[in-house]
Amino acid sequence: MNTLSSSLFKNTLLLLALTSCSFDSSNSVATDSGEGDVEADARSLDDSDAARRADAGSDDAGADAAQPVVPRILILDDGDSNATPALQIATYLEGAGFDATIGPHYEDYLDGDDDELDPVASDFAVIIWLEGTDFGEDISEAMDTSLVDFVNAGGTLARTEWAGWFIGPDASDDDLIDQLMPVISPNQDFAYGTTWNVVESAHPLANGISPVSQVDGAGFTTVTANAQATVVVESNNGIPLVSVQDFGLGKVVHINHDVTYSVETVHSEVLQVFANLPAL
Repeated sequence: MNTLSSSLFKNTLLLLALTSCSFDSSNSVATDSGEGDVEADARSLDDSDAARRADAGSDDAGADAAQPVVPRILILDDGDSNATPALQIATYLEGAGFDATIGPHYEDYLDGDDDELDPVASDFAVIIWLEGTDFGEDISEAMDTSLVDFVNAGGTLARTEWAGWFIGPDASDDDLIDQLMPVISPNQDFAYGTTWNVVESAHPLANGISPVSQVDGAGFTTVTANAQATVVVESNNGIPLVSVQDFGLGKVVHINHDVTYSVETVHSEVLQVFANLPAL
């Protein structure tokens, strides 16, 4: 091979070597760039997740916000120290996951004595006013006004049998809260023991209640429902046993059962109705 050919051959080899290095270098850059894109995508996802957590306040705040709010329920006692219906109801409600508070005897609620110790109505979603052993007792004007405001503002108030019996066909002369009832008692008659028939099975108050059940021994009043009320449970004779009506932004429920006036243990159907109240 002459000198010129040898020189051309060497130059060709050098050119090929340079081209090969350039290709490898290009591949290296492309590979590094790809890894950078993956890392950038990961950082983008991390940033997005951080933004979502920031929107929730913090990790802990987000977890707290996801927790359901437990409705608070106040029970105004009716003075039965033997059968303790308030304790039976509170125990059942606590077992159902609610926050139940037993307040004072309803006659003493906001009566002017140590009112600062009485629970504030607006702190609760539901108030259960028992009127079994004691019924028809005078209440303070402050309690009357407080309960009316509570219902009008969106609270749910539940009252029991004797409230319906005590309020006659014309409640205009009674306390203001007595005018917020889904039923009236046209003749103030009553009886003991009846069959519960669910007539509005899709209603929240009917949840967990047997379509037909015998409720023996307990008193009930021969009430009639207002035109605006919804009757959820009735007797074989069509007497409303569980009824509800809207007043303002809230609701009043009448449970036509004398709690422990006639029986020592609150029937399971009644306990379940109490537990359904927060769903209204």
